Amino acid sequence: MDVHRCRFVPYPPSAINALAFSHTSSLTSSSKGPSTLRLAIGRANGDIEIWNPLRGAWHQETIFRGGKDRSIEGLAWTQDPEETDKNGYILPGRLRLFSTGYSDSVTEWDLSTGKPARHASGNYGELWCMAAQPRVPASDKTLANGVNGGAQEEELQYQNLAVGCADGSIVLMSTADGDLKFQRTLTRPPKKNARVLSITWQNRHTVITGHADSTIRVFDARNGQQIRSMTLGAGPQGAPKEILV
Repeated sequence: MDVHRCRFVPYPPSAINALAFSHTSSLTSSSKGPSTLRLAIGRANGDIEIWNPLRGAWHQETIFRGGKDRSIEGLAWTQDPEETDKNGYILPGRLRLFSTGYSDSVTEWDLSTGKPARHASGNYGELWCMAAQPRVPASDKTLANGVNGGAQEEELQYQNLAVGCADGSIVLMSTADGDLKFQRTLTRPPKKNARVLSITWQNRHTVITGHADSTIRVFDARNGQQIRSMTLGAGPQGAPKEILV
């Protein structure tokens, strides 16, 4: 009779705090996505997992190990502009991955080594959320109103990062020229206790944020002006007065 020894190893998985796909979905395309499509998963222990959908056969490609006492609270992908080789073939832009985690800095990761490539920080509060600006459509020849050629037009082909802070401010980070740096503060806190809990882009010029003061706000990313706002009112009876958006 064969005797088999079995050993059980405890595996306490860390909580998932953030998810981000490298490419957006398209309602007009029947394709299952490009071959470079990836999913980044951020965990509470600071690790980032990179998954390949493989058209339904999900595969974990690698894990970027986080630092001690660090947590991943926000993830965002960008893609650099397309390039044309000497034979005239169009090459897809390089994918880049960024993260935040209860600190005042944004980290870009080296996808080949799994190590931090660079950090960007500034004089603002903790970063709570982050979103990447939509790409310029390949068919769009007019990148921006009144911008014609030159370095400014080239920079507009990159995707900025909009970052929401604990003090209620919204910060823009530039990813142009393969770098990561503070660009400007889009807006200051509208009032106390208005920290930014969620953020997204409606289009390349409009940022929508959810705040801890029961309010959704819409901003023009070009000038920082608030376009409109909507309050969700007070919380239900017996619950906290303000609704976290």
